[in-house]
Amino acid sequence: GNGTAIADYCWDMDANFTCEGAGPGFNYQHAAYGVYNPNLIITTQYGCLDTISYPVEIFEIPTPNFAWQNECENQAVSFVNTSVLNTGTITDYTWSFDDPAIPGSILENPMVTYVNEGFYDVNLEVASINGCSADITQTISIFPTPMPSFSVGDVCNGSI
Repeated sequence: GNGTAIADYCWDMDANFTCEGAGPGFNYQHAAYGVYNPNLIITTQYGCLDTISYPVEIFEIPTPNFAWQNECENQAVSFVNTSVLNTGTITDYTWSFDDPAIPGSILENPMVTYVNEGFYDVNLEVASINGCSADITQTISIFPTPMPSFSVGDVCNGSI
């Protein structure tokens, strides 16, 4: 800090005394969420060392998923969020339904009606209270609604 040039930066991300990165800025991806205490070890041009450690919490990314019920045109399709987050809370849900006639939704479990049969790519993005997000797209099939009809000829009482 007194004007001495820093010659080396060593980022020890898991306290194993191995430099996983160098330079004043460094990106590192942990395999699991939790609290970590990375160490930054700096060396001056004169070989003097100093270390700082600061706890960093890595938040879990939610695992998005959903199910649906009723797949007939002109009938409400009920989408059920089944996303998982083991630590924290999912706070945001953003749905898109692959049909310009159906607006997106921010409800946890929306219901929408498709007026045409076909295949639709439904997307759900979920975000945690900590800002971590992920999305999933699933293709749903909307089937045509049957058109019941029948005809009756002349029927006399007692003839059947």
